[in-house]
Amino acid sequence: MNTKQLKIYNILTKLGLTRTRVQLFMCFVFIMILILWIAGWLTYHTTLPIIERNTVRIVENSAAQTQKHVEALFGETNTISLQFTMDSRVQDILEQASQNAEIGISDKLNVRPIIIKYTAFSQNIHSIDIYSEKGSLYPVESLALQARIGSTAYNQLKQSAGEAIWLGADPLDSNYLLSVRRIRLQHNGQFAGYLVVRTFNTVLTQVRTEQSSEELLLLFDQQDRLVYTSMEPISSIEMEELKGKETVLIRNRSYKPVIKSSNMTGWSLVILTPMDQITAAIHALKKSLLWSGLVTGVLLIILSLILSSKMIQSLYSIRKIMHKARNGKPMINDKIYFNKEVNELNQSYNKMAADIDQLIHTVYEKEIYRSQSELKALHAQIHPHFLYNTLEVVNWMLREKGQDDSADVIVDLSQLFRYSIKAPEWVALKDEVDHVRSYLRIMQLRIKRLEFNLIQDPEVSECIIPKLILQPIIENAIKYGIEPMRKQCILTIIIEKQNAELKEDAEPEELLVIKIHDNGKGINEDKLAQIRSTLYDTNINLFNGESGIGLTNVHHRLQSLYGHRYGLEINSKADEGTCVSIVIPLNKFK
Repeated sequence: MNTKQLKIYNILTKLGLTRTRVQLFMCFVFIMILILWIAGWLTYHTTLPIIERNTVRIVENSAAQTQKHVEALFGETNTISLQFTMDSRVQDILEQASQNAEIGISDKLNVRPIIIKYTAFSQNIHSIDIYSEKGSLYPVESLALQARIGSTAYNQLKQSAGEAIWLGADPLDSNYLLSVRRIRLQHNGQFAGYLVVRTFNTVLTQVRTEQSSEELLLLFDQQDRLVYTSMEPISSIEMEELKGKETVLIRNRSYKPVIKSSNMTGWSLVILTPMDQITAAIHALKKSLLWSGLVTGVLLIILSLILSSKMIQSLYSIRKIMHKARNGKPMINDKIYFNKEVNELNQSYNKMAADIDQLIHTVYEKEIYRSQSELKALHAQIHPHFLYNTLEVVNWMLREKGQDDSADVIVDLSQLFRYSIKAPEWVALKDEVDHVRSYLRIMQLRIKRLEFNLIQDPEVSECIIPKLILQPIIENAIKYGIEPMRKQCILTIIIEKQNAELKEDAEPEELLVIKIHDNGKGINEDKLAQIRSTLYDTNINLFNGESGIGLTNVHHRLQSLYGHRYGLEINSKADEGTCVSIVIPLNKFK
């Protein structure tokens, strides 16, 4: 780790970001926030066009209904004005006027009840005026029709075929709307006069009550002049400002214009809907997504915290077991975790702990063996030359007196001491056999009924083995198998080479097998089971045997040097003798 990486690591450590729990938690939160953001973004941008289309459709449908309502109100006025022109009394007075007959004041005033009758049919009609080709019939005034409605409207009226024409605001009073039509005589079909109907411009108020209070209602005539507005003062707005626009800004507020043209009047009805009203559903959607995202985010954070804690809990458990190993040997963790990776980690730790324990035990045994050897060497170093010289003097003294047998025993004893003290830890098999032979010859002086046979394969004589692995076994055979017997006892030592197959498709392994068999007392089944159990007990004291190092010592020593597949094998039957076999790899350390 370079300096830069170390600096970054120290900063992250101070912030607590190197802990697995924190990293898992941050990963969960980041992933959840990313998923929420993507889901919210997709939901918003998928739903937004649908809401906008539906809202615009609703506004357009509302505008269409409003247009129909307005046309219905104007159609009512047109129907009343048409019925008025067909009234027989109106037809009579116009026929008189067409014949250049003098129409008196009283005849003109007779029209008034007719006008009152027809205006009563509609609350929207303020008044009805009648004009002949020569001038006004009612009201009684001298103002000509052209002057009343204007030259443009008059020319348009002259070219009409008797249909109602809506002119817009009354030039005399903008609070009224004007509707004109030519009156045709029924009996000859000639045009004989004109009808002027004044309607309250508040006729649209009835429509207004059915609209949202936030919407604006505008009415433009055929010349795109503003005839009516539901909110003052916006009389300065022009039709050109509304045509082809998606939105318009009025009084610092954005509106969406919907324009509907009337086939009846040729006027244009404009409904201005506030954009904030249209986007209210969008704002509600945003708010809903925001709150749902916040609530879901908080829940996900809590769940992520719980989940990360649960996931890391097993790691904490393993770490706790590992920390306990600081003050002693590693402990085996028997827990089973419902997580494959954590379970594999725990199994690896358990295997490592077992291996470490085995290594500690092996090193401990080797240290004991080394200490034992050093102690023996230390004892042996107490004037060893004095001991050898003394034995040599005794040997020559006995030979001078003709006691050659006793002198041979002294020689065997001297060789026994020299081998035990001076020989290295690894010796040739033939040297170990010579040592055992010297030992057995000395034992024959004490036990006259003891006989021994040595059967050895010449090919294995140079095999290298650990020193002093045969004598402890022979000592046990003599002490526990041969000495208690009163009959002639035979100790047989067979040394041979054998082949063993480890597994299929593998080359056979060459083994050195040394069998030490006696025909002594033997061992019963219970005692044999106890000995075998002691032999494989790794916690037994290696120096508690009465015969020195003992069988357990030899077995553990061989296993520590060669492995657990090797060592001693004991077979025995009561009153039939005992056979102890040493099985080790051939020439492994040659």
